[in-house]
Amino acid sequence: MLPPQRRASALLALVAATATCLAQQAPDPHFFQATEPVERAVLKTVMEALNDQAPGTRVFLSDDATVLKILPAASFDAQAARAAIQQAGVALLPGTPDVTTLVAPPTATDAPPVYVATGDHASDAQRYVSAVQQWNLAHPDQRVELPDHLLAQ
Repeated sequence: MLPPQRRASALLALVAATATCLAQQAPDPHFFQATEPVERAVLKTVMEALNDQAPGTRVFLSDDATVLKILPAASFDAQAARAAIQQAGVALLPGTPDVTTLVAPPTATDAPPVYVATGDHASDAQRYVSAVQQWNLAHPDQRVELPDHLLAQ
């Protein structure tokens, strides 16, 4: 067992480390759209290539297997990533896809709005706040409350 003074120092160090981790922002995602669905074996090759460039990079595939969402762990060079993806055998469309158009609308017409994170925090918040306001006007008996962090904007 540690003496009380060392215990307090260890606890303070743990709190400081935790606060530092929580204060770090998640990296902005980068999106690339393939011309055809990406096969799982090819996706593994893409993941390996991107992790060779920036270890810890995470790669996600859309439901239709055509959009790659890249969450870099370190500095990110989009052109180098595009080249690595293409070298892995994935044909990409030019530019960056507009991921807001890829989100399927709710199946129920009376479904409350859903926050969609595309990486552009300001636009995402603005779009959600607008949708909530429209919902609340149309459904006064089923109000959706905005989270405090969106009310401050």
